[in-house]
Amino acid sequence: MIATSGAFPPVDSPFPSVPLRNALQQHVEIPRPRLSPPPPSQSAAIEVGCGAGIALLALSNHLQPTRLAGVDIDPDRIHEARARSSVAGLDVDLTLSDVRNLPYPDGAIDLVVDFGTCYHIPHPEQALA
Repeated sequence: MIATSGAFPPVDSPFPSVPLRNALQQHVEIPRPRLSPPPPSQSAAIEVGCGAGIALLALSNHLQPTRLAGVDIDPDRIHEARARSSVAGLDVDLTLSDVRNLPYPDGAIDLVVDFGTCYHIPHPEQALA
């Protein structure tokens, strides 16, 4: 494991669910993509580092993808995302996975949404590939 300096957890460790950060994501980060044109209809979208699933409902409503997925390395966050999605009636494929080794074949995903996961991992070029 490679540690970061300051307030960040080790980069290969799950991030804790922090209410203030979740609120900022929901009310500041998620609305920003609404300013740009949406991807073409009939797109498959994935949020990498989906955490507790805060963004998934907004992404579903805004993008209206044919398939929506979320991945995270923390089983507790996937559990939270699954519960949040279930309450919202959201059909989302939630998978415990590392962004550098996604369980989808090439070409299966049209749009990847990342709210900072790739910034915090070693070898982000593996995720971008």
